Amino acid sequence: IGSVGGGGGGKSTQAMAAILPHHIKKNLADRSYEKRKTAALEVERIVKEYNSNDKKDSEKINVIINVLVNEYAYSTQANSRKGGLIGLAATAIALMDDIGGYLNLLLPPVLKCFED
Repeated sequence: IGSVGGGGGGKSTQAMAAILPHHIKKNLADRSYEKRKTAALEVERIVKEYNSNDKKDSEKINVIINVLVNEYAYSTQANSRKGGLIGLAATAIALMDDIGGYLNLLLPPVLKCFED
């Protein structure tokens, strides 16, 4: 896992891998739409869990968004970019009413994809 932009609070790569498991990251970049979609649904489930009322964890949500942006949405590989976008969409769906605090992270990569 590469460096996460915006600082990860000194999080190790192992800690970040625990937040977004390897199989999800692998499937987000797959050429198969179905695998990317399945991975995005798992991202949605994870973000919902971290955003639940009893244990909101915005630091972990920020890490997930940064991974989706830096490793996928801004990738030079088309399938990775597609995986990043569907992952960001799943994240936005999971955040629902709390999305306002994350728009500054979610919107720029989406807008950048219009350049493709």
